[in-house]
Amino acid sequence: MDLIGWLLRWIPGTQAHALREVDKRLAAYTEWLREVTWQPIDEAEEQRVLDAILSGNLAPSDDECHGAAPPPVLDPSDERIVHTAEAWLDGLLRSSVISANRTWLRSRLTEFTHELARWLVDPVSARLSPELIGRELAYDLELTTPALRHTMEVLTPFTEELLAFSGAEPERRARLLGGLAEGFTDGARQRVLDEQMSLAEAVDRAHRNQNEALAADAGQFASSFDDSDLGMCLVDSQGVITRANSALQFLVGRSDGPVIGQPLATFVLNEEHARQVEQACQEVAAHRHTAVLDAIEVGHRDNPEPRWASLTITWVSEPGGAGRARVVMADVTDVQRWHSRLDHAAERDDTTDLPNRQCLKRRLDDALHEAIPLDAVGLCVVGLDGLDMITEELGSEVGENFVRLLADRLRGAVGGAVDMVARHDRATFCALITDPAVWSRIDELVAHVIAWLGETVHMGAYKLVVKPRISVVRATDIDDTADQLLARAELMLQQSTPPTRRRALVEARRGTGESWDSRLLADLPAGIDNNELELAYAPLVDFDTGTLVGAEAGLHWRHPDHGRLPIDHLLTLADEIGLDLDLTPWILRTAAEQAKAWRDSLGSRAPFITINVPRRLVRGDRLVENVRRVLITSRVQPDLLRLGLSMAGSPLWHGIRTEHLVKLSTLGIPLRLNDFGSEFERFDLLPQVTFEGIAIPPGLTSRLGGTEPQHQCSLAITSALADMARTLELTVTLQGVDSPEQLKAAQHLRAQLIQGKLAGPSQSPHDIHRHVQLNAQANVQTLIEAS
Repeated sequence: MDLIGWLLRWIPGTQAHALREVDKRLAAYTEWLREVTWQPIDEAEEQRVLDAILSGNLAPSDDECHGAAPPPVLDPSDERIVHTAEAWLDGLLRSSVISANRTWLRSRLTEFTHELARWLVDPVSARLSPELIGRELAYDLELTTPALRHTMEVLTPFTEELLAFSGAEPERRARLLGGLAEGFTDGARQRVLDEQMSLAEAVDRAHRNQNEALAADAGQFASSFDDSDLGMCLVDSQGVITRANSALQFLVGRSDGPVIGQPLATFVLNEEHARQVEQACQEVAAHRHTAVLDAIEVGHRDNPEPRWASLTITWVSEPGGAGRARVVMADVTDVQRWHSRLDHAAERDDTTDLPNRQCLKRRLDDALHEAIPLDAVGLCVVGLDGLDMITEELGSEVGENFVRLLADRLRGAVGGAVDMVARHDRATFCALITDPAVWSRIDELVAHVIAWLGETVHMGAYKLVVKPRISVVRATDIDDTADQLLARAELMLQQSTPPTRRRALVEARRGTGESWDSRLLADLPAGIDNNELELAYAPLVDFDTGTLVGAEAGLHWRHPDHGRLPIDHLLTLADEIGLDLDLTPWILRTAAEQAKAWRDSLGSRAPFITINVPRRLVRGDRLVENVRRVLITSRVQPDLLRLGLSMAGSPLWHGIRTEHLVKLSTLGIPLRLNDFGSEFERFDLLPQVTFEGIAIPPGLTSRLGGTEPQHQCSLAITSALADMARTLELTVTLQGVDSPEQLKAAQHLRAQLIQGKLAGPSQSPHDIHRHVQLNAQANVQTLIEAS
């Protein structure tokens, strides 16, 4: 058992702690059962016992149980509580400047001391855990590090005295002090991030005021126009640029091109932002006032590296009733990135990249304030029992990677039915529900979540399973707050019956020996360092003509001992266990350079290249930045590349920043949805996304072409999937076409592209080039004609 897993056994609210308490109580009941003298009971007494069991009140009554007395609990007015709180108050006032009223602060510290004493004696009975108290000390009271030292100096002897008083385990004192320090660190980090965000907002306001003053002052605007680092221009009442300085031309990506006579909105990349600019220009001209727009994405559509700008637009009336607007455009790209980093750090969970507790509470408060009707707002809280056991047996790193996969499953299970999925604490997730229609099928949603999260996860050489527990709570009172709703949901989750403890949660996937894939994966970093990797290309053949029109990039390893090995499955395995090999930038760059080389030599006949993206990479900003950088450095046309995204990894509709799809589409690279019909199931959301095509995986194709009933059933299902895609004008790629029967099924499905053994094996770039140059149709055209 690692240190983190062992510590969790002493933290209230964790499954490790709950399991430990269950074990203790089972031991107490066993001892009681051995000593009790059983007497016949009547039906009324039997019904009373059954009611108690069903209500969860399983503890024997005082008359029935003559075991050990309940643990002692200090009263809040106890002299030791009062004395410790007073000493704590004096230490804090000496080490920190606290704005809170002294009487209120003494009362709060007394409550904290009492709750810590309760936790030390019996963690289940405590309302506040040491982590929550530490977080409040740092965040709400804004205590400093010296104040934490004084806190420890006061509480250490107090907890030692309580150990002798209560007879609690000595290890629990270490858990209390450690939890207090952990919560304090978390609260201090959150407070610093909030202060940085406040500072950033203050700087933004100062710059905005300066730009407004510059646009309003005719003399200063004219004198600084040519030499200013700020983009400056004049526009007419229709928003058309009549004069512009060089800084604005550079900012919009037209240093050498004309901007005069162009609408200002032409240089705004985001369509929504462009509408805002057009509307602002019209309103300024109509009402003779000043408009300020923050964080507008500007640039040229041929330049894949956009900039962010703030716009200040001020109308200037001229004699005769005419007029024009002065525009000041400030480059805020660096500031915007800083804001993004701050927002991410303050409101996202580091492990899963989900919204964290802080973000959830703010969004929940907003939803409660805006909700009509009120009971449309609620929470589905999911606790993961068994997570601590996995962490204890396999280590914290495996536990974190496992949590990432479970977070993906939870997003997939709830789909678009919820407003947000957030990580509330280590083993608890919350789904925020704001749609009244969802409540009519809440039982179906809960069953779906249990089914998805309870499925076995194959991670490396292990099969991992957790047991989800779920509580659902809805707002009932107009005065309900986020804190109150979360507290009710947590209480219901704690009161739900814990599952039977399963020791087989973790078991070897391939016996006790080290697997072949695991050995290869362990050696792969050395292969990367030795430049032993290369790309091979599997042909994508147009079904109607039999010609090669595209190729799917696959990774091969020139292994010094085992020869040339295809290793795409190793990338999938690395993605599952959280191993970041950072190969995607190299794959993107290599494929882009090859696509450009084919275009230069083959012209319009050059095939496009499809690159499959690991799931974890899609969740952050790295993919968009990598693609932009590759397009700039390789100068390849974007339509020569395709990105293949899986459902579990694609940033679609589960709160994983849907703007990533928009940004990728803006770059001009078509997107393909992989594993269509196996992993993907939110068909109702397909019209809302920007995919160019879908790929039906080999797992479905392998069951096509036979005459057995199960083969005919698979053909009917796959036909429905293909018809759906064509209705949405998506290109259908049928993968794994290895036999004439499957080729005939492809004709029945009217697939536009096929891939597999009949289309051709993975080939070198030279072989693909020769294939296209000779206009070869291989054997597939003959088979197509025969079909």
